[in-house]
Amino acid sequence: MLKMLELHPNLDRVVLCLDHDEAGIEVSEKYFDLLSEKGIQCERELSEYKDWNEDIHAQYGLPALPAEEHPQHLLRDTFCAELAQITPDARADCSANELSALLVRVRDHLHWGRFSQAEDCLLELLSRSMTAAAREYRQMDHGLELAAVQTRLRDGFKTYENRGQLKTRLDLLETDIMSLRGFNQILTASDKQRLAEQYERVGAHCFKAAILLEQHVQKQELKQGLTMKMN
Repeated sequence: MLKMLELHPNLDRVVLCLDHDEAGIEVSEKYFDLLSEKGIQCERELSEYKDWNEDIHAQYGLPALPAEEHPQHLLRDTFCAELAQITPDARADCSANELSALLVRVRDHLHWGRFSQAEDCLLELLSRSMTAAAREYRQMDHGLELAAVQTRLRDGFKTYENRGQLKTRLDLLETDIMSLRGFNQILTASDKQRLAEQYERVGAHCFKAAILLEQHVQKQELKQGLTMKMN
């Protein structure tokens, strides 16, 4: 497709019609971003069933394979719903030191297999970083309330960017938390803008880490269930 667009520069609009399953959704998200970066107008269409051939089967009353939602999209929506129910504490410490301490607790819980507690700490990290970002935007009169920041978090999540290991994601989270130390003295509106965006990046890593962790837990539970059935 990219070669075709290169050979025919008059083509300036693309409609992505990939399969409605995990692989198709990932590729669709990736190409949408790639084409958008190149300035090419891009849209995405999803079939009602697993792919467009299955849609035709269904139209003629034939058996059709159902669509498959991306597991990370389902978890994304679950965590967003949980996040929306958390009452933000305006007095909560959102400093780099406090966020680092929470990350240490996450890693400690993971080391001892306390996955539920690790997830709770990640959600606390996420909530604090989103609250801090919204606070900075509010002080700049950007009109971005907490709900809007959370919506940006959801809309900015891309499955193809979250395929690595949980440890790698936590390392990236640690790096971004450490970057907050560079904002000890906020002098200009530009500084506050960059600080708000940095908090959003911290939140995005927390969000992705929580999704990876929950996927790991679900796989472990499935594996244990299959083992019990075999025994």
